[in-house]
Amino acid sequence: MMADHFTRLVFREGATRRIYLVGGYIRNILLARASTDRDFVVGGDVRDVAGNVASALGRRLVILGGDRLFRISLADGSTIDFSALEGNIETDLRRRDFTVNSIAWSPDEGIVDPNNGMCDLGSGLLRMISVDNLRADPVRLIRAYRLSAELCFAISPETRRAIKELSCLMEAQKYERITLEFFRILNMENPWKILGMMLEDDILDRIIICNNRYLQAQLKGASSLEQRLDVLPLSYSFRSGHCTSGGLTRRGLARLEYLLLGRTDVRLALSRKVMKNLLRIARGQSFMENLQGDGVLSKEALFDLIELLGDGAEDFFIVKGLHELLPICGIYREITGKGLLSTKEIVDFTGLREGRKLGIVIKALRRAEFTGKIKDRRGAVQLLSNINV
Repeated sequence: MMADHFTRLVFREGATRRIYLVGGYIRNILLARASTDRDFVVGGDVRDVAGNVASALGRRLVILGGDRLFRISLADGSTIDFSALEGNIETDLRRRDFTVNSIAWSPDEGIVDPNNGMCDLGSGLLRMISVDNLRADPVRLIRAYRLSAELCFAISPETRRAIKELSCLMEAQKYERITLEFFRILNMENPWKILGMMLEDDILDRIIICNNRYLQAQLKGASSLEQRLDVLPLSYSFRSGHCTSGGLTRRGLARLEYLLLGRTDVRLALSRKVMKNLLRIARGQSFMENLQGDGVLSKEALFDLIELLGDGAEDFFIVKGLHELLPICGIYREITGKGLLSTKEIVDFTGLREGRKLGIVIKALRRAEFTGKIKDRRGAVQLLSNINV
């Protein structure tokens, strides 16, 4: 533990206080996993200790919860959190979520483990400390699945039963906290097994408000989505970990779009960008459902669909399994960007200025070029001569 420079600094600055390193940092070190964010509980004046550490590091101290929770953000993006110790350390640890997160350490006392978290670490088991602890903060219900997937731990049967019994409490939780945990699951290498468990335990349908059978069908077809994402060109960025918006990676966003596919009734705090994507896909889904005949997209219908979807066209084709249409999006962009005649040339020929009539003429021309009804400038000029606005 003391091999870490920041840990040594905290214990040095708080040498006269009761200070313990707790939570996920301890858990990960014991599992020989990389650890970044450090959490300390401090007896006495927590602000004084946190302030001294911040000064020693030349970093700013952020107050998160009155005078009881403080954070220092480090240059590498990790954090050091300080919270007030209420009572003794054993009491503090018994109020936590899962046994593997309820282990503490200090240089004087060594490991403190009142809930047998060390045993569960060795067994690869995620076990609640008590039903009351889950009830006190129902977001812990989602966290159980996220930790299970991250650690490759099984969730104990009694913990899963408790989660199912308490699932209704999700409805009253702040969307921002639900979103943070849920997006971390969507960003994982393969979240589908854990999402299936969440559906079995009545958690997933508390987040995505829709028919249970619909979600079952989406989860069943998820492997096809992953295969499509794996073979797409790198330019689509589905194999990168880069976050697009609100903490979602590009691949995580595609998974969310696939799960919802036209639905926007969710208990999630979505950024404007993500919501815009979802609404576009909803419009595309409605368009497809209203197609006449056998539902095959004619060139005219395809133009109208891409026009409707805008920048969301490629995502829609991917999540719908229509990835063979992706190259057509490039053709559409090329034609609508300039086409056979530029906008200036159309204005000069028709005498129209900015406004609805000019927009109608431009769209008719681009549509005819996209569908192959005109193939050269001569045909474009002829079409302009015949358009009545």
